[in-house]
Amino acid sequence: MIQNLLLELNSADPRSIPTHGFNTLSWAITDHLAIGILPLLIFGIAIAATAGLQWLFRTTALGRSFRAVSDDREIAELMGLNARKVFAQATAPAFALIGLAGALQGMRTTIAPTDGPMLLLFAFEAVIIGGMGSFWGTLLGAILLGITQQVVFRIDPGWGIWGGHIMFLLILMVRPEGLFPKTRG
Repeated sequence: MIQNLLLELNSADPRSIPTHGFNTLSWAITDHLAIGILPLLIFGIAIAATAGLQWLFRTTALGRSFRAVSDDREIAELMGLNARKVFAQATAPAFALIGLAGALQGMRTTIAPTDGPMLLLFAFEAVIIGGMGSFWGTLLGAILLGITQQVVFRIDPGWGIWGGHIMFLLILMVRPEGLFPKTRG
């Protein structure tokens, strides 16, 4: 429904957020190698967001309540937590990160209302590659997925996305719990 509303209001034309050239700035390392400022900034924000989530979930009472309700809602409620309130509180950081990620994605490349399912598939693959419940594993899974896609794009542009999917399936076959699964106990 949201996708159709966006299509109706904004059309299906891909768009990007104007950056006035910021998305093309780079830092020259050598004569033949440069790093883009925006991708470097996005990577830094990803590391900071991952560290922030890790801190929130591991060291705060709010994070403990998120984990408790996620692990066993009934037991958490028996211990005095209001699961509906915890879900509502979890929505705030989730939407903040979604908004930040959307803004950075819109600065980096074009976006369209129909991009959601494809990006959701990449996010799912990154979580599974990294290991369910592991923030750092998810970041590493996303990095591995992106690097694999870019390498395969260089070899054959028609197979870049497939290369990432194949890497995901190989990791799933070899290590179904992911690279850094969350351990219980």
